Amino acid sequence: MEDESDAKKALAEKARERHARKIAKKVREERPVGECRLCLQNAELCESHIIPEFFYQKLYDGNHKISVLSSNVDENPSPLQKGLREYLLCEPCDGGRFGRYEDYTAKAFAQISEAVAKEKRDVTCIKNASYPALKLFFMSLLWRIGISSLRMFKTINLGEHKEKLRLALLAGTPLAPTDYPFCVQAIFLQGEFFDQFTAELPPPMDIPNAISFAVQGFRFDLFTELPAGGNPAVLLSTDGTLPIFRVNVEDDPLLQGYILAQWNVERERLKRKGG
Repeated sequence: MEDESDAKKALAEKARERHARKIAKKVREERPVGECRLCLQNAELCESHIIPEFFYQKLYDGNHKISVLSSNVDENPSPLQKGLREYLLCEPCDGGRFGRYEDYTAKAFAQISEAVAKEKRDVTCIKNASYPALKLFFMSLLWRIGISSLRMFKTINLGEHKEKLRLALLAGTPLAPTDYPFCVQAIFLQGEFFDQFTAELPPPMDIPNAISFAVQGFRFDLFTELPAGGNPAVLLSTDGTLPIFRVNVEDDPLLQGYILAQWNVERERLKRKGG
């Protein structure tokens, strides 16, 4: 069984590499020229990830496709072959400035996932992380979502925060923990870390311009400011401490509606397909 599992992993890795080479070649041939939204220079634009690719890695199958869940059991949505992208940034900003933050965060969350799945605690506390790298990554994530023209982000209007974030990101300045804060929860289903699901979620507590999504077992909440009554202790601190709180799908009405219900529908759809 272990050999079979290793073989499947190797095939999936080869499929990812083939897909990456194919996309890279296509992008090089088709890059438009325009104003980079970060440095404001005219340049060839990259097809930048809005939500970075590493968040999707565990969700790809051997053919580099992601199953799309729907709440309608009679629907059969087409699978995705890549994450959400848009022509926004030049190569130095996309692969240079933001690439450094993404590389660090990808490695950090790979380790965090292992710790959360193994320890299964109510709170998993990450210590000695790089505050600048993580803070700038989540600032960039909020900014990218805020400037995106993709349909799923059309309700987000950052207003004056767009320019404030752009200038801070251009300068590489990690702002204070309570400036553009974020918090992270680990999602558990039936006692196990549930890392095989991606979903856009309604913002917490109906806070304007708050952004919430679940991907690879984590719920991320991003804010333009600390909500009234919010506790700074739940945020990433400047010493690199990040508390990650466990949330059980069965105990959370929101997650039940947006995750458990769709997951059950997907299992029913697969059962019909197999039967």
